[in-house]
Amino acid sequence: MKDSISVFYKGFELDVTGDFENYEPAHITADPYYSSPAEGGEVVPERIELANTDILELLSEDAFEEICEKAWYEWEDKKTSRGL
Repeated sequence: MKDSISVFYKGFELDVTGDFENYEPAHITADPYYSSPAEGGEVVPERIELANTDILELLSEDAFEEICEKAWYEWEDKKTSRGL
């Protein structure tokens, strides 16, 4: 689901825009044919903005992963509070 969310990272407010994927827990049965692994629970960002400037290419890998994780949890909280 394409969405945009604001997160705070090291004191700066960032706007993250991209595809947010719902988390689907693993389904385990006695028959492996009917089992399925956990899926989703991630953000595929198109833009990470600071003051309307895209900073996606400037981020280190660790910062990128931390921002994506924060964005996904904020999105989950927003989605839960709206009852979706």
